Amino acid sequence: MVASGGYPEALARKTERRRQDWHRAYIESIVDRDVPEIASLARPNQIPRLLQFAAQYAGNLLNLSEIGRCVALDHKTTDSYLRVLEQLFLLRRLPPWSRNELSRIVKTPKLHFVDSGLLTSQRGFTVARIRKERGLLGPLLEGFIFTELLKLSSVSQQRVSLFHFRDRDQNEVDFVLENAEGQIVGIEVKSAATIARRDFSGLDRLASIASERFVQGIVLYDGERPISFADNLRAVPFASVWA
Repeated sequence: MVASGGYPEALARKTERRRQDWHRAYIESIVDRDVPEIASLARPNQIPRLLQFAAQYAGNLLNLSEIGRCVALDHKTTDSYLRVLEQLFLLRRLPPWSRNELSRIVKTPKLHFVDSGLLTSQRGFTVARIRKERGLLGPLLEGFIFTELLKLSSVSQQRVSLFHFRDRDQNEVDFVLENAEGQIVGIEVKSAATIARRDFSGLDRLASIASERFVQGIVLYDGERPISFADNLRAVPFASVWA
């Protein structure tokens, strides 16, 4: 499911090879048809290559200079090209969460692909390789959960905003959900089948900063049952996201 993504046209293909062929053809059609309609770019032929290099940074802090260097674009041009890809619903920047709302504006966002299947194709991964090299699953899984959270937040009766959290000591939480009342839930994604108390270190830090606004900390993991680690900290199987 993670490697296949969520595009119905891709899922209709019976084999992995055909799904990845569809993803590549989809990018080509966007470059040829959609990009010219929304932006006048000096080098539109760089879009597929830019997207391929952006895939290497998926789930990480956005570094415009590094990505631009890979495709011989300056950081301002890279920024404008990535914004075109955001308009086309291929990429999304996830802003940082901070207790001070004004400081969120100047801090570094994370870069995410909107579809994990497209990310898998851009990285050139196969299901067999992912099973063999378990470390490859992390960014794909995080991207998949990101897409699911976007879907859930769009249909929620509450207005929910999505962020990520990272402090100067490298404590991180993959996703922070905040409602209009300022209450927050932190979600960390782990591809492991077992969870220990130390896996909640980023959520502990987030809770200490958010104080009374912190409602729940959740570690999504590749297990079969929920496990409580404290009144407001628990590990939950991935399946709960779409159950």
